[in-house]
Amino acid sequence: MIFSNLKKLILPFAASMVFIGCEKPETTDQLGDNGQKIISFKSVGGLGSNFSNSTLVLDATSTEETVEFQLEYQGPKVFENDVTVTVALDDAARVTFNSTSGPLNQFEAMPDSMYTINTTTAVIKAGEVFSSLLSITFNPSYFDPAVSYMIPVTITNISGAPSDVKKAPSTGTVYFRVIGNPLAGSYVSNGYFYHPTAARDIVDEPKSLVPVSSTKLICDMGDFGGAYTIILETDPVTNKVTISQDPNSGYPGSAGTTYVQFDEGLPSSNPGYTSSWPNSDQCNNTYDPATQTFKLRYAYLGGSGYRVTEEFIVKQ
Repeated sequence: MIFSNLKKLILPFAASMVFIGCEKPETTDQLGDNGQKIISFKSVGGLGSNFSNSTLVLDATSTEETVEFQLEYQGPKVFENDVTVTVALDDAARVTFNSTSGPLNQFEAMPDSMYTINTTTAVIKAGEVFSSLLSITFNPSYFDPAVSYMIPVTITNISGAPSDVKKAPSTGTVYFRVIGNPLAGSYVSNGYFYHPTAARDIVDEPKSLVPVSSTKLICDMGDFGGAYTIILETDPVTNKVTISQDPNSGYPGSAGTTYVQFDEGLPSSNPGYTSSWPNSDQCNNTYDPATQTFKLRYAYLGGSGYRVTEEFIVKQ
């Protein structure tokens, strides 16, 4: 199922859904020490030279977003002639990654319709250490936010270099990945908003729950329609939901306070409320996998007391 109405596939906390990442190297590539000569992926998505920090944010409604990346030569001296490096998809690297990772860190192969590897060769010119740019174009509108995808790209051939120039053992493969969340998707909310002077029912409020990670989702608060957003973190074992402020959202209320969750009932003071919704007693901040329903109760403290949201958020 495609959820093209999602605002972001991942945010940088996010992430993301985190979009591009790399396997933590088991060995450290030497920076040309002891005469070692290696070629590695240097910069992914233009986010700096730190291989473990290669994270992107893509617009989930976009049909075309291009990611550029680059190779680097590390050795005791630069090349005296141009060197051509060939790269290719290496799905076996994804299979190996999955076999050595936990259940929350598993990735599917991204279908061909979702991406195009635009360039498969890069040139490191004589006297230089950085290659020409390589690129992949993604179609984020095709992504299912509930699915984690991976595209490993690896160095397959080095032409024109001395025979002792090798692919870097741990950074010679880059793992482009889209981190999904199995609970992401389109939902509808019904419930009640408690307020000292402006209480109201929440009726058939559409919501898109957008992945931040494999356990975290961004969600609109109550029926505010995106004015304020929260983070829902669901424990995959207990289904307990922890609610926190979305750091990219405005603070609720004139007092600028953060969200508070009430697991065992409505607040009895400030100003104190009694139930006004038939399902109030079930709002204990949990996720019910049988009905694909979030049962939530949370609040922020305004100038005249708590503003409390009780809601069932049901997947469509």
